[in-house]
Amino acid sequence: MAIIGFVGLGVMGGNIATRLLDAGHAVQGYNRTTAKAESLAGLGLTLAATPRAAALGAGVVFSMVSDGDALAEVCAGQDGILAGLGQGSIYVDLSTVGPVASEAARIAAEEHGARFLAAPVSGSVSTIREGRLSFMVGGDEEALAEIRPLLLDIGSEIRHVGSVAQAAAMKLAVNLSVAIQVIAFSEGVLLAERYGVDPGRAVDVLLHSVVASPMLAYRGRFLLDPPEVPWFTVELARKDVRIMQDMAERVDLPLWSAAAAAPILAAAQALGYGQDELASVGHALRAMSAGGHSGGGCPSPPGGTACTSG
Repeated sequence: MAIIGFVGLGVMGGNIATRLLDAGHAVQGYNRTTAKAESLAGLGLTLAATPRAAALGAGVVFSMVSDGDALAEVCAGQDGILAGLGQGSIYVDLSTVGPVASEAARIAAEEHGARFLAAPVSGSVSTIREGRLSFMVGGDEEALAEIRPLLLDIGSEIRHVGSVAQAAAMKLAVNLSVAIQVIAFSEGVLLAERYGVDPGRAVDVLLHSVVASPMLAYRGRFLLDPPEVPWFTVELARKDVRIMQDMAERVDLPLWSAAAAAPILAAAQALGYGQDELASVGHALRAMSAGGHSGGGCPSPPGGTACTSG
């Protein structure tokens, strides 16, 4: 197998790298916090000291970082990804960033003789582990054809949506629905709870109703039992909504649901839930709407015990 470079080995990136290792690929990876990637070394990953070192000698390089600023940071400089890219190599960014940041990365990669694909993903830790991650890819279709077998070692769905900027926009379109669904689900539980329905039962009923999307099927239960390590934080969701609003403003498009979600996510972060799983927005909503009414609920402080049924 060809050598693969990987920059950004957080929750999602680390699980994707694990699938590549399990498929027999040689992976050399970099993460800003080395300790978070040490477990991957036990699976066969070679830890690199810099993004450049992760890219050196690799035919394909992946990155998965938190935002556009982080993408620019890992790309640039003498220790950046771009400095390690070889002529004709393929650089695939899996991050959720705006079209402007993605296009800037494409231009920079091509100036260094590499081909660039934006391939943001739809899914979660569970879908990665089950091999069901989906990719929305933008960029050179010939480059995509070359790495398609590699992407299929990670996930099951690959859709070319057009340019790099269009792939970035498509990913934000998906995440708009994620944020809105989680907020609506949380408010639904809260409404039922105020009328005396046990929160655990409310979650169960909603997840067996017509509103239960694949995303809510796993994230809805996080309202009661959050994962030890958040899969997608309130802070990241808020970042995505800000990007969506900037994108919409550029094309004179009102996004009413994003406008409604933005202050809710901002308030949740202000209440201390920024680094918690997105489903914790439900606890923030409960706290904001309490007004002295207990309603049988059990507000969950950041880092505290989640609301449980019973």
